[in-house]
Amino acid sequence: PSRALSSSQTRLSAVETTSDDRQGSQRKIRVLSVDDVEANHSALRSVLEADGYEVTCAAGGGDAFALVQKSKAPFDLILLSLQRPSVTGYDFCRFLREEMQFVSELLPVIMISTLSNPPSTFGIESLRSGAHDFIAR
Repeated sequence: PSRALSSSQTRLSAVETTSDDRQGSQRKIRVLSVDDVEANHSALRSVLEADGYEVTCAAGGGDAFALVQKSKAPFDLILLSLQRPSVTGYDFCRFLREEMQFVSELLPVIMISTLSNPPSTFGIESLRSGAHDFIAR
């Protein structure tokens, strides 16, 4: 007999258990949101923090690079807006992957866009730039 999974069973956990502490300490999953629109940060922050994630926001590429470099604890995920005033999300992601060797290619980057061009074009270019996935708003 099949049974439906509850929403708590299908959601990713916002807390992970670390193995470096014998007590099995837990830490929040850290998300970096890179977007120049404050309303987008507010929406992401309210949804993700309600589920227990730790969200840090950067308005531009320079701020985001500084946060990635100087952060005492590494980010677990980067949510990257495609439309950037000075540099595109594609370029930011390429730079992150090619020039910042200390950033693992395993660090998930998800590109987010409101572009009206075909999602396949946006998706292909996102993946080519080094993103792991993409979301059309």
